[in-house]
Amino acid sequence: MRVGCRPDAATALGEWLCACPCVVTVERTSGRRSFQLLVAAADPAALDDFVTAALAQRPGVTEAVVATSLHVFVEGSGWRPQALDAAQRAALTADRHRLPPPSPRRRTGDLELIVALGGDARRSAVELAADTGLSDATVLRRISDMTRSHRLVFRCDVAREAAGWAFSLCFWARLPADELTELGATLAAWPEIRLCSAVADDDSNVLLIAWLRTQQDCIALESRLRQRFPNLHITERQLNLRTLERMGRLLGSRGRAIGLVPFGIWG
Repeated sequence: MRVGCRPDAATALGEWLCACPCVVTVERTSGRRSFQLLVAAADPAALDDFVTAALAQRPGVTEAVVATSLHVFVEGSGWRPQALDAAQRAALTADRHRLPPPSPRRRTGDLELIVALGGDARRSAVELAADTGLSDATVLRRISDMTRSHRLVFRCDVAREAAGWAFSLCFWARLPADELTELGATLAAWPEIRLCSAVADDDSNVLLIAWLRTQQDCIALESRLRQRFPNLHITERQLNLRTLERMGRLLGSRGRAIGLVPFGIWG
């Protein structure tokens, strides 16, 4: 979601957005709109309710453009800084094929367990059981089951600027639908791509986010995209000016975590 607001209201609005449990990522961006958000809603009607009943009531808001994700090809939990070789990566998943197949259904206690893990994914089964009312053994089984079915994804992130990626660039683009799968498969191998998603938007059907080291890399990436996918038309470019929150972690001016807002879904 992209949100426009008056400059004098940006600070207060940013603080309110970061405090909303359903708004898990908040970025201040260049371009026509002041903010780019990642919002978790139970369904399309709930998302509409968040926009019209909550966001629209905030002072200074001038515009809210909703884009819903249809399919995610690449996202932050799958991004790799190329620190491990192929053999080391394979060793991390060597035991998965010996486990029973995961359950595709959501069960009572699953969401509570996810929320309990949000503050510190290294918590013990005993601590998680105390928070959720599940037994220790059930906690371990549920975590294994949800990770293998990709309903629960563990993510270890870095402070972007401190790690050498000085720029975060967002492209909204349009591409023929029959080329989307090839785009996703190709960009999964590009190390600078943090997100590639098919979206339902006003005049775009692709959202791309890249981490880049120099300003020249920003131009080079767009050129590379156009060479590889001649039918790709970029409709909007946004440079991340400041990340206020990423996946529930409140970030300071240097991009390091300074707080946590527990995850919630707007229902």
